[in-house]
Amino acid sequence: MYEKALELYMYDHPETQNKPEIKELQEAGYMHTAKVLVLREIRLENKPKQNRAETQPRSLTHGI
Repeated sequence: MYEKALELYMYDHPETQNKPEIKELQEAGYMHTAKVLVLREIRLENKPKQNRAETQPRSLTHGI
């Protein structure tokens, strides 16, 4: 989560050479945003993938 928060901070502040401390990231809201993004990524990784055959529409003439 810290790495993601740092990545977001550096994206917003490209001129900065020094890495901010965790407390600074928390106060600026970067840790919260990173938490939401990381949890979303984890949820999407763990989401069961549907079988392709189930997701494709059947034709009306299927089986004729």
